[in-house]
Amino acid sequence: MSDLVSVLEFEEHAFKVLPRNALDYYRSGAGKQETLADNRKAFFSALSTAQALGIIYTLSTLSTSSIEEVAEAAPHAVKWYQLYIYRDRLANFQGQTSEMSQDLEKGSGLNNYVTDLFDATISWEDIKWLKSITRLPIVLKGILTAEDALLAVQAGVSAVQVSNHGARQIDGTPASIEALPEIVKAVGDKIEVYVDGGVTDGIDVLKAVALGAKMTFIGRPALWGLAHSGQQGVEKVLNILKNELKTAIGISGYSKISDVPRDLVVHESYYAKL
Repeated sequence: MSDLVSVLEFEEHAFKVLPRNALDYYRSGAGKQETLADNRKAFFSALSTAQALGIIYTLSTLSTSSIEEVAEAAPHAVKWYQLYIYRDRLANFQGQTSEMSQDLEKGSGLNNYVTDLFDATISWEDIKWLKSITRLPIVLKGILTAEDALLAVQAGVSAVQVSNHGARQIDGTPASIEALPEIVKAVGDKIEVYVDGGVTDGIDVLKAVALGAKMTFIGRPALWGLAHSGQQGVEKVLNILKNELKTAIGISGYSKISDVPRDLVVHESYYAKL
């Protein structure tokens, strides 16, 4: 593993060892994958690593491990839950299982299963419903416009996550980093702004923070490390990102990330005008 020194090298290795179905799912994007290109132009191992390094671990509704199992595996980790709202919010476990079986028998595949199971009609009113049943902070993921960010503020969420969901939902959407500045400007200091999508090195993290993101999230890079050597691979990937970020901050002339100014990053179009 010592011969791998970047996230991209871990990705190349993952292409060689992951089963075809897993690889196709994780590396692909929607449509012609233009948004995926713009973004970039075992899971307990990842959880244990998150706990060891003091970073957030996000568990998906689609996870094959339960909330209880995750909590037991890493009791001291900072754990978030990525919630998808079910079409039938009162459905019992048996009913949901039956629905899944019907989809598989029809050969409709994962996409149709997800479409049939989750509620595609959710609106801003559902944020009110969520707030009424939990005291936990709510972070709204998938925000790509200033208008939606302001609506999120009005809805009372604690933060927004600028994201195109790994470019997997609809092609042609803006890259997350492109959408970030206008969203940060729109919400000001009312709520925090996070971002994900296309982060492959520490410089990407520095850019996101300089543009106003309070946190950056990764998905695929952790999977590439996991595919390489389990927990050790994930640790190596995260430490690479951490060390690259430290180096980038220092070379930019700053001692800590909170000192990084907004004008450290300019859009490439700035140079086109020179």
